[in-house]
Amino acid sequence: MAEDSIELQGVYDVIHKWYHMKDMKRVDVLLASALSMCAVGCDPLMIIFCGNSGDWKSEGLRALSNCNLWISELNKLNSGKPKWVRTVDQLTKNTFVSGKPGNKGKRNDLGSELDGKYTLLLIADFANIVSKIKEDKNEIFSQLRNLYDGFLQKDTGSGVKKFYTDCHITLVANATPMIKDEFYLHQALGTRELVYDTSESLTRDEKKIESVSKAKKSWENQQVIEQARRELVSVFTRFLIQHTFKEIDDGAIPDEMRDFIIAQSYKLSLLRATVKVDFYRNTVIGEPVIEEPTRLVHQFKLLYKSLKSLGPDYPDERIKSIIRHFVKSSCVPLRYKLLITLEKSKGLSFTATELAEKFKIDYKQIRLELDILWALNIITREMISRDSFETKYNYLFEEQKQLEVD
Repeated sequence: MAEDSIELQGVYDVIHKWYHMKDMKRVDVLLASALSMCAVGCDPLMIIFCGNSGDWKSEGLRALSNCNLWISELNKLNSGKPKWVRTVDQLTKNTFVSGKPGNKGKRNDLGSELDGKYTLLLIADFANIVSKIKEDKNEIFSQLRNLYDGFLQKDTGSGVKKFYTDCHITLVANATPMIKDEFYLHQALGTRELVYDTSESLTRDEKKIESVSKAKKSWENQQVIEQARRELVSVFTRFLIQHTFKEIDDGAIPDEMRDFIIAQSYKLSLLRATVKVDFYRNTVIGEPVIEEPTRLVHQFKLLYKSLKSLGPDYPDERIKSIIRHFVKSSCVPLRYKLLITLEKSKGLSFTATELAEKFKIDYKQIRLELDILWALNIITREMISRDSFETKYNYLFEEQKQLEVD
């Protein structure tokens, strides 16, 4: 092995030297997403790292945006379309496609830069979409759906027509938890993004201990943060140069992994299904709208190949853990929490009131999500009483409806 060769543990060592962070799987996902930019003939990955401010998201994205030597080496080795990294701070409805005509060939929107290239697009603050008006949000999400499919277009009433047909975008973005409500509102239109929660599942006391540990590490590094950032860029660059995306034939993927990916894709399609709700009565009306899991299968399959490209012995069990985390992060949190509780209760039933007390969450929210799970045929419910105000139910997860939850 060459003296300057680097594997994942070397990356972890640099991160542990300068930062207090336990979840190294998010580092794997970040590096794997970068490698996936070179995947040819398939839909891309669109990854949103979602967590509280100050939890290393920005440091990771900043380091990736400065791996210029890696990009240079990529373009030397590949004679095809150019590869590059493009960083965007925030999105507006005109970021990707502007309604203004180009002036003497000058570029006035990002689409003109993305066309004809393989791009690793890094968005530092995806959550700023929350502050936009509804119409602007809808346009931004529509453009992201088009980008996933490889094109951008705009046809304005003033006669400006733009159509970029050769965009290959791998998206990695950072956001705070407030962005999740926006994803849920647009899921009926077909969400392309996969969310990775960076916040750990800790008790209140554990969170306090973790916050203090991070603060202490930050105190120690206050005067050397630029050195830390240089070392992070260096180790990312070395790793990415030495590890390239490796295509894997279907026959080389274990049947167990194929079945796992299909099952998890179906599970996520159920857990982020949308329903029409009568908010006055707080009840489900009509049938749930469930996406077909085909797109999710493509995304998780590409994620599998990209993670395998991080090292020859990258373990399948670690990949399964990461995919499960994406499923948990990308669906409605309360719906997932209720399903976990019912599935692990081993045949015990609960009322909405009992679960509201258990989680300290408003009863109406609990009742609505339980009824959605029932409408999805994941759980059953049994009427226990009825009065002029409400029908009360026991909710139960039965073995014959078993859906793998972890």
